[in-house]
Amino acid sequence: TQSAFGGEYDSMADLISFGVAPAILVYQWTLHSMGKIGWMVVFVYITCAALRLARFNIQIITDKGYFQGLPSPASAAILACMIGLYEWLPEQGYGLDFSLVIENGIGLAFTLVCGILMVSNFRYNSFKDSSFKDRTSFNIILLTTLIIIVIVYKPFLVLFIFFFVYMLSGPILAIYRLQKKSRNKKQNESI
Repeated sequence: TQSAFGGEYDSMADLISFGVAPAILVYQWTLHSMGKIGWMVVFVYITCAALRLARFNIQIITDKGYFQGLPSPASAAILACMIGLYEWLPEQGYGLDFSLVIENGIGLAFTLVCGILMVSNFRYNSFKDSSFKDRTSFNIILLTTLIIIVIVYKPFLVLFIFFFVYMLSGPILAIYRLQKKSRNKKQNESI
């Protein structure tokens, strides 16, 4: 069973792992050259991670299929994979001769966007409704094996794309829901 202390301790560990560690990683990678602006961006990201975790702890979850705001592990994965991808691409022969200004801009933009999305009201799929207790078809096993092979072959690229698409899924689904609601409203008014 989980005690109240255990829940709070878990949140503190999550804040360090998914808030402080990725922020320091991005700061050391590029934001340190921006001086106080770099520190402010890091502070915003860590604060957003703390607020995200606090909101998650007190939130009464009515729909277990979704998270409110970008989950902090996904946000941390985006930042870590972004840096890994940036360091990995030149080794593969893809020259990334960005100036320091572009590196700073990329680091700043991703850090701020990830931080803001963590405290947003966008809904993100939690994948908690996936049931692995039922019999799994051969096609699912084959697909899972292929995904693992692709991740092992080019981990930074595949993981960055996966988490980037997941990051975009919240705002995209929100826009889709708004458009659908607007269409339904117009149809009801025309009747």
